[in-house]
Amino acid sequence: MLTTPQPNSQPNRRLRHGARRRGLSPDPPNRQPTSQPNRRAPRSPGLRPDAPGQRPDAPGLRLNAPGLRLNAPGLRLNARGRRALAVGGGLLVLTVLITILFWASTRAFMPNSDNATVLLEGRALAAGHLMLHGWALSVDSFWSVDAPFYAVASAVFGLHQALLHLVPAVIAALIVVVGGLLAADGWRGRAAAAGALTVVVLVALPSRFLATFLLQGPVHVGTALWCLVAFYGLRRGRHDRGWVVAVVFLAAGLLGDLQTVGLGVVPVVVAGLLAMGRTRSWRGGLATADAGLAAVVLALVVRAMADAAGTFSIGAVQHAASPSQVLANLHGLVVGGVLLFGVGGGTIGTGGVPAALEDVHVVALVVVFAAAVVFALRLVRSLRRAAAPTGPARTAGTAARTAG
Repeated sequence: MLTTPQPNSQPNRRLRHGARRRGLSPDPPNRQPTSQPNRRAPRSPGLRPDAPGQRPDAPGLRLNAPGLRLNAPGLRLNARGRRALAVGGGLLVLTVLITILFWASTRAFMPNSDNATVLLEGRALAAGHLMLHGWALSVDSFWSVDAPFYAVASAVFGLHQALLHLVPAVIAALIVVVGGLLAADGWRGRAAAAGALTVVVLVALPSRFLATFLLQGPVHVGTALWCLVAFYGLRRGRHDRGWVVAVVFLAAGLLGDLQTVGLGVVPVVVAGLLAMGRTRSWRGGLATADAGLAAVVLALVVRAMADAAGTFSIGAVQHAASPSQVLANLHGLVVGGVLLFGVGGGTIGTGGVPAALEDVHVVALVVVFAAAVVFALRLVRSLRRAAAPTGPARTAGTAARTAG
């Protein structure tokens, strides 16, 4: 005859005592468990308790929603959440910049026929006339620079005079964003923040003289934006996707405004040649220099294809400036550069800016000029260091100077 051990027998007491020491709570035989606190609770979408029996409002709650993980006592974001936060923050900053610059644009100038021309170009593009067949435009047609912005704006808001202020404000805000990214590239922490903040102070808070040109279209501001995008794409100096982006944007600038040659193509080629000299290797600057040449070729090919398909005609090109005009233009470049920083108002005036704020503009001008001088000195030093002999030749020269 078989007998079942009693629940209070000695072996069962030792078993429960040992299990309790190991953190377990076994139920007596022939008895259904009333609770299982140490088993993991079934995972429900978006909710996972960290400890047994944890309440939904207990500290340490984790939310499994994409990009978000909430831990006590603070908030931690994974890579996807950080990217989403960066995009959201960037859009917020861009919206604030556009609002401020739009308000400044409405007070900086009165729209004129030049502004209306590019607005009508954009309206034609939005209507499907992408080649602008039958139009007669100047060399700086802005067909592939400012006109696409007006095309999108007119398609969304219709043909309104307010677009003559809104589109330049959008382009100027994008210049601030791309310029800030370039200024912060290669730096971290306070140095990166200082570089980006400098761009914001100098461009996003323009003087009256600067606002007259920055916030009025088309005055080659969109061309400067395309060149900045190309510079950002070439920042790594490699034949990668950034190189393709740079070539495309430089070619677009050339198709719409020949000032891209001086603002983008020539600086890119010169930067590539200087990189070759600093590294003493043609590979060091090849990806930068050939981007400018590739953009010229691409622009010529696209223009030939557009002519074959039927596009706008280009009017007579202006004659080259005489030597006396070149000297006058150089003098105007210096004077205009000072006025752009808000030091004085020229023929436009300061708009009642207090004298103390003009003194701040003087400080900004001095800082930028000093930075340009330091850059030039470091560039010359790096080129001289790269040109100095190395290896056995340098050792022999050092020994000869020591013996002499």
